[in-house]
Amino acid sequence: MVVMAKSRQVMCHLPNEERLDFAYTHKDWTLEDWKRVVWSDKTKINHLGSDGRKWAWKKAGEEGTLKFGGGSLMMWGCMTWHGPGIATRINGRMDGELYLSILKEELQESFKFYNLEPSKTIFSRIITPNTLANWSRLGLKTRISGL
Repeated sequence: MVVMAKSRQVMCHLPNEERLDFAYTHKDWTLEDWKRVVWSDKTKINHLGSDGRKWAWKKAGEEGTLKFGGGSLMMWGCMTWHGPGIATRINGRMDGELYLSILKEELQESFKFYNLEPSKTIFSRIITPNTLANWSRLGLKTRISGL
C-alpha cells in the first residue's frame, strides 16, 4: 500500500497582482528578448525525502520509520538560453556577502563560458533591497524581478 503524508498548500512568493503585472509587462517580448535572460535560484536538496509531500511503501497496519538519517545541502545555480550555468554549494546561510561572491565568481564564469556580455544580459532573481546595490556594481540589469 502507498501512503501519502498530509499535504500543505504551496504559496507563491508573489501576490497574484504582481504576477499579472509581470505577464502584461513582458507579453510582447520576442524570443530574442527572452534569450538574453539568465535565470537563477537557490534550492535545498534533501538526502532522504523532501520537506513537502512524503511517500512511503508499507504494509497495512505497519508503522513507518526513517532509517540512515537525513541531511541536506543548499545549491545556487543559473541557466541561460544556451544551457546551465555554473552551480555552487552554499555552506551555511547565504548572506549578502556570500551572494555577491557568487555573482562575482560563478555567475561571471557562466557568462564567460557562454560568451555572454553582462551589459546585454538580464539577470532574473527576486529582488531584495540587500542585493539590489550589489547588482548595479556588477553591471547587471534587473528588469525581471517578479519570478
